[in-house]
Amino acid sequence: MGRHLTCPLRRSQLSYVVLFLLPVLFLGISQRFSERDHQITGSINPHEKPFMSIRDARSEENNQHDQKLRVPIRNTWDEEGNCWFSTLAEKQINCKRLFVNDIPYISQTASNKVSASVKTCSLDFLSSNCSRLKEVHGYTKWPITQEEKDFPIAFAIKMHKAVGQTEQMLRTIWRPQNVYCIHVDKKAKPGIFETVKNIGSCFDNVYVLEERLDVMYTSIDMMQTDLMCMKKLLEVNSEWKYYINFAGQEYILKTNLEIVKILKILKGANDIESYPYSPTEYIRFQYVHKRSPEKGILLKTETLKSPIPSRFSVEARTLRKGSMYGSFTRGFVDFVLNSEIAKELISWAADMYAPEELIWPSLSSLPEAPGNVLQDSYKYIKQVNHNFISKAVTWKWTRAHRCVGQYVRSVCIYGIHELSWLLIQPNIAANKFDEEVDQVVIDCLEESLYNRTFSQNLDNFNWYFYYHVPHVDGRD
Repeated sequence: MGRHLTCPLRRSQLSYVVLFLLPVLFLGISQRFSERDHQITGSINPHEKPFMSIRDARSEENNQHDQKLRVPIRNTWDEEGNCWFSTLAEKQINCKRLFVNDIPYISQTASNKVSASVKTCSLDFLSSNCSRLKEVHGYTKWPITQEEKDFPIAFAIKMHKAVGQTEQMLRTIWRPQNVYCIHVDKKAKPGIFETVKNIGSCFDNVYVLEERLDVMYTSIDMMQTDLMCMKKLLEVNSEWKYYINFAGQEYILKTNLEIVKILKILKGANDIESYPYSPTEYIRFQYVHKRSPEKGILLKTETLKSPIPSRFSVEARTLRKGSMYGSFTRGFVDFVLNSEIAKELISWAADMYAPEELIWPSLSSLPEAPGNVLQDSYKYIKQVNHNFISKAVTWKWTRAHRCVGQYVRSVCIYGIHELSWLLIQPNIAANKFDEEVDQVVIDCLEESLYNRTFSQNLDNFNWYFYYHVPHVDGRD
């Protein structure tokens, strides 16, 4: 009887306990999911500043136990001493919401155009004091692994404007074990060359070329600037493994450690875009082209060009087309500068239209060229085929991705609408960006690179892609 009476009482008590605890448990679970979502997408409060104050940031930077840095610990200063981390902090822009393709937030941000001209920083002011430049723009704060130290890289940047954008890329890829060459076009506006020289003078591994060319588009000048940087970087350093060239209006998509790992997967191959010319383009090397200073372009003449060097031919598909940008082994760079066949081809191509698209891929078709990937078969390595690692470019005729912004010379100028797309591309860099069109997309990429450099989390990297591009797949 007693047992019968006590059972209902215990059940009743249990019911009250359950009814009391359910809201508490639900609230706790909701808070945990809310915190998780907040970590993934960032703040959903449009009035919340996504960045900490300068004092708090410096305090956090000094806290060695906190590895979850959200923003670059970099400041920009003006002559009055005003300081911001970047345009992102000044305009209270939350990159994480852009990264996850938060469409309303993207539209809201895009409606308030932010260009480089609103920056409070004076790069001339910063670069007049090397210690200040290094400290404020964070050159000395990068963590460096032993793997990176053992695999130095040579970088070349060829620029003609937007010195702030160029410096932003330099500070992102700068590491003490690497070497850098910068060519400033002779037509650059007054003051740009001097500013770049001041920046270069702050580092013993950054070389700003004193010899400057007035580069004419589609002329041999575009190739000559690379040859000048190649020569310089071979002279000053004997340790680097690969040479990667950039235009001043590109921006990097991978951290230094990620680049090192990608280049090691190449197993000594060059990453050079390479495919046969179409018959409609043969005119480029059938007739002499001459400069037109008035129009700033090359014009076709009626004079036939001299015969193609005997080692190359259209029929044998050893006269190839591709990008002037890529990732070249040190051996290939030495081959380009010093082999007789390379000198012969460069000399012959000097009066053709767009020789910069012919020289690298044609030289890489030779069996004796170091890093040659075409010894066994002529495989197509093309940006539009998504197997050219060095560069992501969206042309007007690109089908895989449509440009939301504007086109210049048929190339997309990336903006914040492309951020989520850019972050998943396997390429080392992307072309083009313009700080006067959209500074936010550059700043957000810099933030992502900064955080990935400190986290060094490569678990979600698509390594399968790199192992199975044509110039790596099956390579010993």
